[in-house]
Amino acid sequence: MNSFPPPFPPILLKTHILNSQFPTNFEYLLPPPPSMQCKLDRATIYYETYGEGVPLLTLHGFPLDLRSMKGCLEPIFPISNSPHTTSHDSETTTTQRSFQRIYFDLPGMGRTELHSELTSSDDIFSIVMEFIDTILPDSPFLLAGHSYGGYLARGIVKQRPLQVLGLLLICPLIEPDQSKRILPPRTVLHRDESLAKILTETEQEEFDYGATIQTETIWMRYEAEIMAGVKVAQLELLERLAEKSYPLSFDVDNLTTPFTGPSLFLLGKQDSVVGYEDALKLKDRYPEAKMVVMDRAGHSLEIEQPEQFNQQVREWLGQFI
Repeated sequence: MNSFPPPFPPILLKTHILNSQFPTNFEYLLPPPPSMQCKLDRATIYYETYGEGVPLLTLHGFPLDLRSMKGCLEPIFPISNSPHTTSHDSETTTTQRSFQRIYFDLPGMGRTELHSELTSSDDIFSIVMEFIDTILPDSPFLLAGHSYGGYLARGIVKQRPLQVLGLLLICPLIEPDQSKRILPPRTVLHRDESLAKILTETEQEEFDYGATIQTETIWMRYEAEIMAGVKVAQLELLERLAEKSYPLSFDVDNLTTPFTGPSLFLLGKQDSVVGYEDALKLKDRYPEAKMVVMDRAGHSLEIEQPEQFNQQVREWLGQFI
C-alpha cells in the first residue's frame, strides 16, 4: 500500500502556484536574522534563531519552510519598543527573553541544500537528528511541530526522551497512511465571496484544502506562510519520496515509557487533512498533554484562530519560565 502523500493536494507536487494578486510581504517587524547555515555530511541546513534562553526547536510541515512556524510563533514573542509597559507587556517581554527560537528548513525544503539523494522520511529524520546533535549537543530543549513536523517531533521524543523538555504539536500528522485516518469531511464554514472572485482557480483549490475560514486577512497569511514555502520546495523530489517512503520505518508513538513533559496538542475540528480523533487516542502515551480541539479550524488553525492559538501557546510556554 502506498504511503499517504504530503498534506497538500497532488497539484502542488506537479506545478508551482501562480502569483497571488495580494501582497506577500506579511512579515513581522523583526531585525533581519543573520544567514545561518549548519553544514552536515548530507545537507547544509538553513536556520534562523531569535531570542535567548531555553531552546525551542521548531519543525514545519511538508512541503513548507520555516516561514510557516516563524509566522505563527514569533507574534507571541513581540519586541516592545514602547517606553510605556503594561503588566501584559511585562509578561510578553519575559516570554521574549526566556526562549531561543530555532527555525530551520527541513531537507528538500526552503533554503536547505542537499548534498546527497533524499529518498525517504528516514533520510529526513536522520539529517534532523544530526542537526540537533550539532547545534544542541546534550542540551535540553522544547519541541514544536506542525503536521509532518509534528510527526518528526514525536520521533525525536521517542529517541531522545530525556533531552526533550516539552512538546507543542499543531495539527500533527498521527497516521501516515491516509486510508487509516479518521477524517471529517472537507468543509468551508465561511468564504469571502469578493476574495473568491479574485483568486485563481488553483489558489482557491489550495485555500479550500487548508482553510475552513476564508477571509482576505487569512489568505494573506496563508499565502505568505504556507504557499510561499511550497513555491521553493523541491517538489518533484518530495513527490517521489511521498509516494514511496513517506512513513518512518519505526512507530514514533511506541514509547518505552510515557512522555511526561508538558505537552500541548492543538487540533482542528474541521481538519480534513490529518483529522483530530487519531491524536486523542495518544493521551495515555502523553499523560501530561493538554489536548485542545478548536472549532472553526482546519489544518491551518494557527492562522484561522490566532487569538486562541496564541493564548494556548503562551500558557504552555509559561510552564518553562
